[in-house]
Amino acid sequence: MDIRQLKYFLTITEEGGVTAASKRLNMSQPPLSNQLKLLEDELGVTLFERKNKRLLLTSDGHLLYKHAKNLVADFDHTMQIFEDIRDGISGTLSIGCVCSPAIMFLPTFMKGFMEKNPHLNLQVYEGNSNELLDLLDNGKIDMCIVKEVFDKSSCESISLDSLLGLSTDSFTAVALPEFFDSSDPVIRFYELENKPLIIQRKHEQLIKDACSDCHFPPKIICTNEYVMTSLNWCLNGLGIAIMPYSSTRLASLLVNGDKLVTKKLIKPTIETKTLLVWKKNQLLSPTAKKFIDNIQLRRRIMTSFQQE
Repeated sequence: MDIRQLKYFLTITEEGGVTAASKRLNMSQPPLSNQLKLLEDELGVTLFERKNKRLLLTSDGHLLYKHAKNLVADFDHTMQIFEDIRDGISGTLSIGCVCSPAIMFLPTFMKGFMEKNPHLNLQVYEGNSNELLDLLDNGKIDMCIVKEVFDKSSCESISLDSLLGLSTDSFTAVALPEFFDSSDPVIRFYELENKPLIIQRKHEQLIKDACSDCHFPPKIICTNEYVMTSLNWCLNGLGIAIMPYSSTRLASLLVNGDKLVTKKLIKPTIETKTLLVWKKNQLLSPTAKKFIDNIQLRRRIMTSFQQE
């Protein structure tokens, strides 16, 4: 069994048949079928069963698929590292990013980094934090920018809040003016009682706990994944969005987004951090190491300015 056979096996699985897989691999069908038979003979198992003209994984096939994905990802990542070492900082940097940093922070920061490393191939993956952390666990990306709590026993992280111009990223309430009872720049959690709330799923428990501390159940009318969804619902007069302050900056991208009012939530004040995360004990490419070093240097410079 070699890495080539595993890649063939994964492609057959994903395409649901040898014919479609051979087209994707740009090879003829008989050699691909032969490689699959050799793999089954070597392992002594049947990997597929045919059903309605499709090949479906057997229980042994599912077991191999799970491990083959990780083996192939590790192999490809290792080859990329040696390509980076051979060519210098000219390889691929794969980074995942949640919505608001992907729009407001990453392009500005990456512009300077890519000017210094003009041969860099940047691969950006966008999604919610859970999706990105899964990609990190599976070795699909080198690192990710997220806002969630994660398994600190298996990950390293750097706070990006100072680079975003934030000392802390406090939660806010965002809505059209008519949803607020006063013009105060702050709003207390108990004032949200019976108000229609729009939240991101990742913050649901945090917000429910804060409301519970104030002795009322939140009236959540919409739970979603992305900041822009919450802001659009607000702009259409459906309720009050609860989100970190850094996310409210995306309102400027919406038509009539300036109509929205933002108020800091207090009593209790809840906060979140924007973090750059990568796996502990991960074999990082020179490109990924240089990126992390660059982030750390900029944080030190920013911290020194803030202390003066």
